[in-house]
Amino acid sequence: MALLASRCGQILNKTDLAAPLGVSVPTITEWISILEVTGEIILVPPFYENFGKRLIKSPKLYFIDSSLACYLLGVHDEKTLSTSPFRGPIFEGFIASEIIKYRLNRGQERGLYYFRDQQGLEVDFVLDNGNRKINTDRSKIYPHP
Repeated sequence: MALLASRCGQILNKTDLAAPLGVSVPTITEWISILEVTGEIILVPPFYENFGKRLIKSPKLYFIDSSLACYLLGVHDEKTLSTSPFRGPIFEGFIASEIIKYRLNRGQERGLYYFRDQQGLEVDFVLDNGNRKINTDRSKIYPHP
């Protein structure tokens, strides 16, 4: 779990997780599936308009409970968090969790994605609202064809 927490906010690479643990990629896949089903982690898939041209295929990983992620990373107080390299990813995970809870509690689909372009520029979260996309980084709404 601590190894997984150290990958919070990153694109999921199962091979990088399997090697240090000495297990196979299918085993990592099963473990991650269990953690997702039990509500411990969120896997945010990449957004793409053209399936054939998507740049990234792997989801980003976040913990639903930011306090659990902090505990696993050894972040036990505000001062430690303020200097931690995990501060940003922990906050992103908190936001992802709140967006998903908000949407599911209203009977909506998760509809949460991230976007990365060819230059490596990234939008942390894109929400699918049917006929339009909302970019949560800049709070701009643009039509979806």
